Amino acid sequence: ITQEQVDAAPPLDAVLREFDGWLRERGLVNTAEARSFAFGTDGHFDCQFFVDGECSRKGIPKAEYFDKWVNLKQLFADHYKVRRCKIAKMLERQGMRFEGRLHSGIDDSRNIARIAAQLVRDGSPVYINEGLPPRQRFLDL
Repeated sequence: ITQEQVDAAPPLDAVLREFDGWLRERGLVNTAEARSFAFGTDGHFDCQFFVDGECSRKGIPKAEYFDKWVNLKQLFADHYKVRRCKIAKMLERQGMRFEGRLHSGIDDSRNIARIAAQLVRDGSPVYINEGLPPRQRFLDL
């Protein structure tokens, strides 16, 4: 990713609105009554620090579906009874190799999806196992 690409990219609030519309067009919902999708992540950083942190810093509202996710790193460790490890090591333990460039968002995402698919083939249930911590509330005295 170049600085020119970053500078030319739409602002985060516009991207989040567009993404929400994309989900609705496909019938993907996340309400108190129904949940038809969840994000699969390689740890808590993506949703907790990057999405939530950036939205908080910029004062941008975000949908609640970003507040809970499937931490595939933890799910992997629990299912295979191993220590948590990085994407390349998870793939290796599943008999696969990393495809693409490490730390490239799209390549990391595709590899995380491959890990999730193999977990399912290996009989692992996939469930939301992580979320944002409760916000601290301070009283004005």
